[in-house]
Amino acid sequence: MARPQRCERKNELIGEDDNPKRLSHTYPNQEAAEQAAESEMNRVRRGKATLQFTLALGRPDITPMMGVHIPSLKTPLGDTDWFIVNTTHSVMAQGFTTLLGMETRKGQEETDADTVEEPEQ
Repeated sequence: MARPQRCERKNELIGEDDNPKRLSHTYPNQEAAEQAAESEMNRVRRGKATLQFTLALGRPDITPMMGVHIPSLKTPLGDTDWFIVNTTHSVMAQGFTTLLGMETRKGQEETDADTVEEPEQ
């Protein structure tokens, strides 16, 4: 019977040391850990706030990386420009819905992206 390999726990720092974030997951190798750290660092750079919003009437034309402005939400959420990071379209007994996963925009560099406006009631 083969002996199990011994594992070694390592800490790696990606980016600057001014505000480190520890990832809670344990990764199978250093490459996977570095990829996860880079991905998390990019997510943090993109935006600080996140929002999930379900549209009761689904919108199949909405896709990730589109801008969103929802003025009917309370301040400061309604005053915030968001961009979509993921969409989940679902067909259920209640009908077709769209779940939006959004983050705040960091700067004006993304203003040339398509923008979804809240439909008139």
